[in-house]
Amino acid sequence: MKKLIVLLMLLYCSFTAAFIGNPCCIPQARDPIICYYDELEFRSESFMYTRPVIEDLARQLAFWHDLIYNKDACRPALQGTAFVQCSVSNAKVARYFLIDKKNELLVTGDAYPLAPVRDVRAEWLGINNDSFYGTLTLNPHQKQFGFELEAYFPFEGVCKATTMLDNWWLAVRMPVVYVENDIRLRQDRVQNIGTGAAFDIISAFNQSAWHAARMVGKQHRVGLAEINMRVGSTYLDSDYFEFGYYSGVSFPTTGPQNACNIFHPYAGRNGHFCIDSGINMQIPLNSCTQVYAIGWFIDLEVRWFLRERQCRTFDLRHKQWSRYLLFNQLDGFQIRNIPGVNILTREVWVDPYGIVDFSTGWRYIDDRIEGEVGYSLWGHGNEHLRLIHPFPDNYGIAGPVDMAHPTLVTTASQSTIAQQAAFDADSNGNPVLINISAKDLDLWSAASRSAIVHKIHAAFAVKRQKTKYDAFIGLGGSWEFPQRNSALEVWELWAKIGAAF
Repeated sequence: MKKLIVLLMLLYCSFTAAFIGNPCCIPQARDPIICYYDELEFRSESFMYTRPVIEDLARQLAFWHDLIYNKDACRPALQGTAFVQCSVSNAKVARYFLIDKKNELLVTGDAYPLAPVRDVRAEWLGINNDSFYGTLTLNPHQKQFGFELEAYFPFEGVCKATTMLDNWWLAVRMPVVYVENDIRLRQDRVQNIGTGAAFDIISAFNQSAWHAARMVGKQHRVGLAEINMRVGSTYLDSDYFEFGYYSGVSFPTTGPQNACNIFHPYAGRNGHFCIDSGINMQIPLNSCTQVYAIGWFIDLEVRWFLRERQCRTFDLRHKQWSRYLLFNQLDGFQIRNIPGVNILTREVWVDPYGIVDFSTGWRYIDDRIEGEVGYSLWGHGNEHLRLIHPFPDNYGIAGPVDMAHPTLVTTASQSTIAQQAAFDADSNGNPVLINISAKDLDLWSAASRSAIVHKIHAAFAVKRQKTKYDAFIGLGGSWEFPQRNSALEVWELWAKIGAAF
């Protein structure tokens, strides 16, 4: 039996490693980056998949494992968990959304003396004062809290004709979550503000003319995040040895993020239907367990997300923040200075990743109390995006006015977010129009990038064991920190109560 357990563990871990792949081998659609785990940082991204507070394997199984893997009792059980999770400031995370690995960007107009070394051209943002000066910073912050109910129903005795189902069980989990995101856009040292709707940096990133990728203040989402149903089996439960397996599905009950705003909140798994499976194992480390046991536990869960239809905002290849450029329409209408976010926000198929949640640590268990400390690893790969509809080819980056032909629409394909280039011209200096096409889109810029998050946690519970019921009440907390800047650094506190009847 022990050899079988070890074999199952090795096969499961091998499959998980193969599924996730090497997170360092990331195809880049932009300028090449030397790939070092500690140095690789993503930048100019428009979407981040933050870990939902409902994805916490260590919290879910803390003390609950005593009830669902108790083959002797085999009674229905119920647990309720209240939790709060909050992110902390992290300069690396801010750079995920900014450009050039900077935490502060200089925004000026064309006439300001520092225009040659600026990071962002004010005119691209719609600020109509060419002497404008200011700086912008970001400090993404997230708060999640809620309550979760989980019910457990054993199959023992359901079918009198056979004992085949006696070790199997069904669990149903329903979390209600409040999520609040705040990109915390800040402007400093602002001089020579403009007029109109976009008169400074904050108003420019929240102007009504932009249909997507705005940076606003606090946004929240609240609701039933999902309905999760699992079927599992207890293979071993004897003298503090535990081994079980389960598979399940999660039905999303709230929608995905909204591309109107950067860092928009979502409750649950961003609208994805999810299939999961996992194994739980505990091994006692002391030889005599009549009074107490010290156990080593290993829990592993893999989740697969199904394809989802969403809107995302892209940059152009090799042009960070090019979503905030202005574009001209090149067909018969010849409309000038269209916000790039309105053109570069497209409907896509989101082909997501697998998520791995691994937890291990040590437990102290006796008849009255239980405590544990442990380490967890949570991670996922890159999203892959595919355009649903053909990309229109009648737009080009807005060029300066040709003084010889002031009414002529021009393009400036060499422009960046910092500078507007000269208008595109042929060998004789005559203006030519260069359009953008689907191959110019940087599909990675709107995809959630791979993330690896490390976590340490601790929990303590008081238990009561009676003939008619077993119950516990416990507290726990954790601190998690990302290996790269594609996830948030957060702390979490929770309390739970459960009983088997």
